[in-house]
Amino acid sequence: MLDNSFVNKMIGRLIAQQVRQTDGLSLSLPEMQEINHLVVKEYMNEYHGRTA
Repeated sequence: MLDNSFVNKMIGRLIAQQVRQTDGLSLSLPEMQEINHLVVKEYMNEYHGRTA
């Protein structure tokens, strides 16, 4: 099973890289954390075979 803290860090880095470098957006820390939370939640649901 994937460790949630590992997934949070991994996805967080990917989101930060995408937002800053590719999209050129400037988001606050709470905004980045919320996006990270939603993406990780969706990823973990898919990993466990759960769907919306």
